[in-house]
Amino acid sequence: MKTIVFFILCFISIANMGGLKAQSAYESKMIEAQQKLNNSKTEDDYNAAADLFSEIATTQKTKWLPFYYAGLCKALAAIKLKTKSADALCNQADGFIHKCDSLNKDNAELYILKSLNFSARLNVNPAARAMKYNKQIHHANDMALKLDSSNPRVYLQKAQAVYYTPESFGGGAKKALPLYEVALEKFKVYKSDNAIMPHWGKDIAEKMINECKAKLLEHSKK
Repeated sequence: MKTIVFFILCFISIANMGGLKAQSAYESKMIEAQQKLNNSKTEDDYNAAADLFSEIATTQKTKWLPFYYAGLCKALAAIKLKTKSADALCNQADGFIHKCDSLNKDNAELYILKSLNFSARLNVNPAARAMKYNKQIHHANDMALKLDSSNPRVYLQKAQAVYYTPESFGGGAKKALPLYEVALEKFKVYKSDNAIMPHWGKDIAEKMINECKAKLLEHSKK
């Protein structure tokens, strides 16, 4: 009887070790792809990072993060492009977002990504697309805030939406600055569940705070 119990315990231990190794391999690939994303500067860079996450997603079909990051890369590539060709990248991002929705629907990070992708579409032609996409951006931001009010990327996206709205419509640097400052404060204390969870945005908040202050200073001198 003792022999059987010992065999069962050994089997469970080996099975658990196998699971840990598989998880470690997944996390290792995710971290490698994240580093590629973090170093991306051009549309081609972001597309290459998206390919890495997409490759991981093909073997990790029940995990939402690889699909999320692939979608994030496509949205960021579209923002870099800022031409009508960006719509094709946004369509690809939508495909990854749809998959995320099926795996982890009520997710603040996913709504933040939706907001980012709508912003990429808006950037193609702000004057012609503002009425359609501003409403969707604000809805996505509000949903993200409802799901996780401590998430700094929610406030970053809200600030971005305000900053790029003309002053005559209630936007601009003066209105956006307090939101960027809230985002930065939340970045300082926000803790992700693990190393592969989204952690982007702090550098953007810092950059935009400086940009807002520079604009306000310039305006005060006029």
